[in-house]
Amino acid sequence: MSFLRRSASDPKLEAVLARLCQKLGDLWTTHAVKLPYLVDLVAQHVLGRCITKSHHKAWKLGVVTARAWGLVTKERGGDHFDVYGDPIVDGVRISLRDESALEELAPEELAIVDFVAKEYGGLSPSELGDLTKEINPEIRHWGGRDLVPLTEAAYKRLPIWFGENEADAEIATRVARAVEDGRKQVIPIEDLDYFLSVPSS
Repeated sequence: MSFLRRSASDPKLEAVLARLCQKLGDLWTTHAVKLPYLVDLVAQHVLGRCITKSHHKAWKLGVVTARAWGLVTKERGGDHFDVYGDPIVDGVRISLRDESALEELAPEELAIVDFVAKEYGGLSPSELGDLTKEINPEIRHWGGRDLVPLTEAAYKRLPIWFGENEADAEIATRVARAVEDGRKQVIPIEDLDYFLSVPSS
């Protein structure tokens, strides 16, 4: 009898993937393993902390959230997702089976996941991989699977499709609205004031 070795549990990561599935539909493996990195990168900037507990690593084709890779390839979706498709013929996708995973996300976290889905969810797998590389030019060796830090410099290199200097205000507005709607203050008001202010220059 063989036993499947499960990676360390990360309910927040599964919640992020569940929300991405809700917003984007079934996810290609590339999106499932790369979008959570962008979610954590934006969250680090806006909230001062990550949403997931996962490590993000420099793989050959870009930044990969290692725990998400394990969930898709080794655990076949775990408790909340179905994994289907052939990696050689038409690619592998994941679909949401159980929405209870979403209960792990606070309103401000949902707002950040929604923002990432809107901004980057429509990229092709190759575009998404290239993006994660372009915002991390300090990484010299792709494929060594070294940890990728969540830096402010990488965040500032993110292309925001609706215009420079509006990014922080857009995210902050959504976060503030989510916090208000959720009746739960989790971000110091001075931080929200900072993110809501758009530089005049």
